[in-house]
Amino acid sequence: MRSADGAWVGWAGLPDLELEPFDNEGIQIVPVPLSESDLQLYYEGFSNDTLWPLYHDVIAQPSYHRVWWDRYRQVNRRFAEAVSRVSAPGATVWVQDYQLQLVPQMLRSSAPTC
Repeated sequence: MRSADGAWVGWAGLPDLELEPFDNEGIQIVPVPLSESDLQLYYEGFSNDTLWPLYHDVIAQPSYHRVWWDRYRQVNRRFAEAVSRVSAPGATVWVQDYQLQLVPQMLRSSAPTC
């Protein structure tokens, strides 16, 4: 990432922790804050109780709740916006896991058209 002038966009690891972007050994770190409510609804709810069972052969029954889906979309939008702020047009963006699987679509839909 250093040689490509890359940035890491991710959660800082503690709820309600708001940090400004910073540089760490030549890599731009862009923290995206998540509230305790985000963790319950987006992460524990939709990501882990809806998607995870579906992606792992339904070893547990998935649960579906509109409020979880709504927060999942909101958090994905927050990450997409953070990526948009730090990436150049045409940049390669690698999305790590299913918790952020809407980010690529959101980035495409916000890209300017010719």
